Amino acid sequence: LKDVNLEGATVITGFPSVGLVSTIVANYLVESFKMETIAIIDSDSFPPISVIKNGVPHYPLRIHAGEKVCTGDLCDRMVVCISEFQPSPMMVRPVTEALLDWAEKKQCNLIVSPEGLVVKNEQGVQDLSSQIFCVGNISSNCSTQIANMFEDSKTIGLEPFKNGVINGVSGILLNQGIQKDLNVLNLLVQAHQN
Repeated sequence: LKDVNLEGATVITGFPSVGLVSTIVANYLVESFKMETIAIIDSDSFPPISVIKNGVPHYPLRIHAGEKVCTGDLCDRMVVCISEFQPSPMMVRPVTEALLDWAEKKQCNLIVSPEGLVVKNEQGVQDLSSQIFCVGNISSNCSTQIANMFEDSKTIGLEPFKNGVINGVSGILLNQGIQKDLNVLNLLVQAHQN
């Protein structure tokens, strides 16, 4: 919709998942930073819906960008891809690849995918501690990578996600990011499965 220079930008994804963590994060960022819609992803296979916000219709899968922020010689821009629906299993790969192709074309630097994670203890009871896990294709120790990006990451208490399965958009982002040489980082926060 708009030609915006996104070289070096950080893309945050927001596709519905466990506990709607991604959707909550994405909506919060778009509203808090008053981001504008710069692009959409559309398909005949998407649900036939229009999302109404403050009386204005929006596509259900859209990309927003914030203002470029410069500190000295360094500039950064945050981009949020938000979906109001969970793509069907047959659409997850094409949607994710379209997003990756777009990010690659725009020369974005990093894709961050927040996700909900269900963790159960040895008795099979869901653990809802405030632990946040991370995994990425940018470093074998993503908590060290994040520590270099955000000064307060140590207070957040990030732990590397060592064993498990990440499915859907976030899983494909990790795998395809390696092939496309795009930096991808998943942040996994414990959430109630419902």
